[in-house]
Amino acid sequence: MCPLSGTKDVPFEGMQHMDIRVSRTQKMLLDAFEELASEKNMEDISVSELCERSTVRRNTFYRHFNDKYAFITFYLQTLAERFKVEAGSGYDLEELSDYASHMHKALIRFFESHQESMKYAMGRTVPVSTVDMIVTHISEGIISRAERGLNRDGHTPGKPVELLGYFYSAGMLHTLRWWYFEGKPVAPELLEQYCTDFLMRCYAGFEEQA
Repeated sequence: MCPLSGTKDVPFEGMQHMDIRVSRTQKMLLDAFEELASEKNMEDISVSELCERSTVRRNTFYRHFNDKYAFITFYLQTLAERFKVEAGSGYDLEELSDYASHMHKALIRFFESHQESMKYAMGRTVPVSTVDMIVTHISEGIISRAERGLNRDGHTPGKPVELLGYFYSAGMLHTLRWWYFEGKPVAPELLEQYCTDFLMRCYAGFEEQA
């Protein structure tokens, strides 16, 4: 059994043959779950409803997941992976400010596209949460660009650049949560500008300390 999601292990023998069927079953369940989540609270969705909507048999569901909550954890992890695909790596954005602006826009689009799911994810703690996975994805890009920028300018960071990456990434995500669920009290362009300015002021502090 996978200790993170509660999903059940598949023996190595015959795994390749199973992969297509497993992927198909998971997709059917995920699609049905998102349909149901648009109609009611996630925690109110029962396994019976999910199986009926997805046309997946209950015994098949329980071959893959221990219970409903194991499936929700799997869904939230899938959601984080979807963000990484939709946002991309921003590998062509060398400057820190450009990368931060790109990820800011990507997060807004993602919140817009997955409103209920993100509302649920931001209010829950799961073994490997959607929030943690998104923060890690963004922070890694910030850290690498900050390090390259400092090295390019002949600076040696006087403190761990990881502080900048994780502090800003987590702060940006929770700021967007506040912004979105409080009815967008600031224009998105201004919010992006404020957040990026904040990041660059923090980055300038690293240069001064170098």
